[in-house]
Amino acid sequence: MFFLILSIPYYYLTVYIERLYNNFLAFSSLFFFVIAAILGLIESVILLKKEPKARFFLVANLVVVISLFINFFLDNRFSVVVGSVIQGFIFTIGLAEEIKILDKQKIKFQLSYINQLELNLKLKDNLTIELEKKVEERTRELKHANAELLEKNTIVEQQKELLEIRNKEIKDSIEYAKRIQNASFPSRKILEKVSKDYFILYKPRDIVSGDFYWFGEVDDKVIIIAADSTGHGVPGAFMSMYGIAFLNEIVNKQKIYRPDKILGTLREKITESLNRGDNEFETMDGMDMAVLTFDVNNSKLLFAGAFNSLYFIRNEELQVVKADKMPVAFYQKMDVFTLHEIEMCKNDCYYIFTDGLIDQFGGNMGKKFLSRRLQELLLEINPLEMGDQYKKLNNSFRNWKGDYFQVDDVLMIGIRY
Repeated sequence: MFFLILSIPYYYLTVYIERLYNNFLAFSSLFFFVIAAILGLIESVILLKKEPKARFFLVANLVVVISLFINFFLDNRFSVVVGSVIQGFIFTIGLAEEIKILDKQKIKFQLSYINQLELNLKLKDNLTIELEKKVEERTRELKHANAELLEKNTIVEQQKELLEIRNKEIKDSIEYAKRIQNASFPSRKILEKVSKDYFILYKPRDIVSGDFYWFGEVDDKVIIIAADSTGHGVPGAFMSMYGIAFLNEIVNKQKIYRPDKILGTLREKITESLNRGDNEFETMDGMDMAVLTFDVNNSKLLFAGAFNSLYFIRNEELQVVKADKMPVAFYQKMDVFTLHEIEMCKNDCYYIFTDGLIDQFGGNMGKKFLSRRLQELLLEINPLEMGDQYKKLNNSFRNWKGDYFQVDDVLMIGIRY
């Protein structure tokens, strides 16, 4: 198109300007011929590449070439004008054909677009139906699952209510057992026959306790006992009731007051009542115990211990009277318990206790309280009255334990002579 547009003014310049015409007539014909040949070549290549629209341009340019030949050989300028008109006409036909083809492609594209939209709508409808089915199916499944869950929740709630009822019944039973256990503890008036300056630190781990204390009196002699039964809670409480019942019989009926004899006789009764024979592999149920017998008239104190020792402070010095390392139970070592006799002095402080306090975990490092710390504490609070000592010991235990779980029952008896 560029070459054709360029050739038009050049042609008419040679026609209307005589000087140019005379000088460039041959060159002009050659110029148009070269242009037409170049265009024909280009259009032939395009046509060979299967572009049918190039045929219009090829035919139009052939007409121009023919008109140029006529003009060159016959010297007829009119033939070039006719050729140009025919060329323009053919171009118009080609343009109309192009517009027609574009319209067909547009219609085809529109139809294709409409068909695609219809297909998309159909797919959308199918997808919507499928989704509705899945939602409906899932809804049914959820309703079924919710119904099952509701049924299970109902069962769980019923079981929870039943469990709460059972727990309340059990707790009420244990609370009643606590009342029975506390009622079985002796009156503190017996302890006051030795001294009115005393304390009893008693902190069960559970509602009922395996630790227990017992007081008795035989011929003006006062017996004070601190005991730790095997286990704690309900099993320990059962063992404590065994011990209390046997001690009532041994001391009150048999009138045995010596601590070593009390421990030995109690061991015999426990092993017999629990059906202990010669089988050394049986469970060694029983108790650890510290027994004090105060002979106030003669200012003498008798002591025997089964794992539980005696601490006493005299003149701001703490002394330890060690217990025998064997329990009041069936054991691999069942020797005679050792009797210790102590001459009592005014203002002596005597302490017997179970292992619940010294075994308690706590403090900053979560360690045990231990005997050493207890001894230091007793020496520190020794000048105080026993009631104040009780408060100090109780606060020290609570502060030491902190948020830690209480591992065992706690029992300590302190008395100032």
